[in-house]
Amino acid sequence: MGGSKINTMQIKPITTVDEVLRTQALIRKTWESTYPNTNIPLTLEDIRAYFSARPAPDEEKIIIWLEKQKNDPNSLNLIAIPDTDNQILGTISGVRDEAGEVELEVLYVDPSSQRQGVGRMLVEKLLAWAGDVRIRLWVVEYNTAAQAFYTRMGFHKTENTKTNSTFTFPISGYSFREIEMVRPPSN
Repeated sequence: MGGSKINTMQIKPITTVDEVLRTQALIRKTWESTYPNTNIPLTLEDIRAYFSARPAPDEEKIIIWLEKQKNDPNSLNLIAIPDTDNQILGTISGVRDEAGEVELEVLYVDPSSQRQGVGRMLVEKLLAWAGDVRIRLWVVEYNTAAQAFYTRMGFHKTENTKTNSTFTFPISGYSFREIEMVRPPSN
């Protein structure tokens, strides 16, 4: 798809088991394209080993998750699909906390669809859903392309950092170091 902007697409909630499975495949593909880094070293093999060690998708658990998400006004899980076919181009997830603030938890765009407006359209949908509240996210410290994108979308870096041990890779033992970015309310 590379090159021009994708103007005709649907941004829709994730509603089926197939969409969840295809979204998971998109996330893995995006990780494999984005996160290998010889300076750490974090290799493609390490990323693949991480995903291979994860449990296989459980259709029953996915159905329960879908039902819960459908009825949860504090959770947003969307995918971008072009009008021409059923390929998932991107996904975004956000959650509203008890204070009303929103965390952008997930944003992934298929590597072949990046820089074509998909991420921007997904973030704009999340911003409309969130309303005029503080929105925060965590981004991998060395993912400067994502940081630049979020800056263009009105986010700025804070002093907060963390090591995310949820993503400890089996070969290198590396865990992502993340930085917090926030988008304050306009008022």
